[in-house]
Amino acid sequence: MMMMMMKHSHYRSLLSLLLVVLLSLSLCCCEAIIGGGIVRSSGYPYFTLLEVRSEVDGQEVLHYCGGVLIHSDIVLTSAFCDRGRIVASASVNETSFKEGMRNTPPLRSDRIVNNVVKHPNFTDATINDDLMLIQLHQPVDQEPAKIDRCVNRPETDPQQVTTVGLGFTSNIGSVDPDFLQQVQYPTVPHAICNEQLTENISSEHHICAGRQGAGACVGDAGGPLVIVTDGEPENDWLVGIVSMSDEGRCGESGKPGLYTRVFPYLQWIDDTICELSKAPPSCCETNSCTACPAPAIGGFCFSGQTQVTTEQQGIIPMSKLQVGDKVLSSSSSSEGGKPIYDTVYSFGHYQPNVVGQYLKLSFEKKTQDNNIPPLEITPDHLVFVPSSANKKNKAIPASQIKVGDQIIFIGSNNNHNNNDAIRVTKIESTTSRGAYSPFTYSGQLVVNSGLLVSNFITMQQQPNFDTLRLFGINTFITHHTIAHVFETPHRMLSKLSLSFMMQEEYNPENGLLKFWIDEPHRMAKQILQLPSYQMFMILLPLFILFGSLRLMELLVFDLAGNYSVFFVAAVAVVVTMYYQKKGNKKMKVCY
Repeated sequence: MMMMMMKHSHYRSLLSLLLVVLLSLSLCCCEAIIGGGIVRSSGYPYFTLLEVRSEVDGQEVLHYCGGVLIHSDIVLTSAFCDRGRIVASASVNETSFKEGMRNTPPLRSDRIVNNVVKHPNFTDATINDDLMLIQLHQPVDQEPAKIDRCVNRPETDPQQVTTVGLGFTSNIGSVDPDFLQQVQYPTVPHAICNEQLTENISSEHHICAGRQGAGACVGDAGGPLVIVTDGEPENDWLVGIVSMSDEGRCGESGKPGLYTRVFPYLQWIDDTICELSKAPPSCCETNSCTACPAPAIGGFCFSGQTQVTTEQQGIIPMSKLQVGDKVLSSSSSSEGGKPIYDTVYSFGHYQPNVVGQYLKLSFEKKTQDNNIPPLEITPDHLVFVPSSANKKNKAIPASQIKVGDQIIFIGSNNNHNNNDAIRVTKIESTTSRGAYSPFTYSGQLVVNSGLLVSNFITMQQQPNFDTLRLFGINTFITHHTIAHVFETPHRMLSKLSLSFMMQEEYNPENGLLKFWIDEPHRMAKQILQLPSYQMFMILLPLFILFGSLRLMELLVFDLAGNYSVFFVAAVAVVVTMYYQKKGNKKMKVCY
């Protein structure tokens, strides 16, 4: 009998333990950060820890929420954080809620919460419109998070995003972190997200993101979801807020986290800031806070979304390209030729944060598995197209391309052919961030897995002319050739490794390389507006000068590149013979 009672007691203990484990697991039905690590050294100064207290006595701390500073006295968070409770205080740039480990003032700013405003359409019964704005009783000095008012980020899935918070770090039990945690994972396409979460997820209002073993959890609701660009907080983009959907389990396989997308709510956010803030932004007076800044693109470039194929890293976005990288620029002439990589020695145009209008060219599918991404390019930039007159490709402005036209396509890394072409199926205008124009020694490069484009632009804004026009007729000199010849001094200095003369400084107004591109570009535009005879008188000596430098470049670097020893020896012999002959002449005069 005693043995049976002990056995039953043992079973009850096991059952109790099992219930505790299951209860602990069920507590993580909301978002919290697991699978992450301590935040970067530069921190997240806009991260805000919110203290949520009991609505009965206003004293007992029930739990904590995350938030993000978006104005000097306004914090954005999840509306679920205020459900039947009081958001009492906010600590901006907090790194821990454990005494002795917290950031100390003035690094941390503690403020009392004056007012809260939930989104008018939010209800506890749904996962929609989960946003709330909090007014602090005084402004803080920390830099607010940056929101892109022109581009609805992330634009495509998957894209790497980062979550920050002080929530639980484990699915089993209440495991609090000592310090602020961060975790990075990819966004999840909404079709997949809808299947996995069995919810009607809105692609317009939600972001799904996560991976197995990593995600947001209890205590992280209201915290920021950001796109990190270079590791500096001022360059992060706030794209979402951690939501409190019961379906977003903590890093559970097949259960991505759910985040409220910020971009669709900008009008409400800006209007509420103007009403709540004690120090409203100046744009409130003109009702222009939500307006996207006017495009500020110079003459020529690709957007940051344009892809390039590098020898070192494979396919990367143009925004990640650096001087010194080797990019795919062409292929050998043999059938299925070997890919040729060329060095990026400079950027003619470099504006990572500018937003501008681009032509967006879409293309036919080359193969079943090979979709060519749309090309985002400024209208004046030159692209290579098949030439009907001869077998050589010709470069024309992107603005001259029409639906049905073809662009030279050299294929993937496994199938290169300079004579192939791909048809344009759609042309539209788009707004995109970043403006880049990499310069390669060959003057051309391959983008978006096969499209052959020039480094340069056309300077004459006239339709259907791909060559320089003088005296009312088209010359044989193409715009690509002109630009490549005039870029010779810059290119030669780079080949000679004269780095002290190659400083990359850009005009902050238009993004053009100051010495080599900005001033010459301005002068060239003025010259091309002159009457033909004046233009000819100025261009002729310039062509002779720069043409001679180009010939010298071909002889020294290109032609002699593979036979440098023989070339130097030949030059030495010629020079020796010259001076020997000169010496003999002087000797004859003496006699």
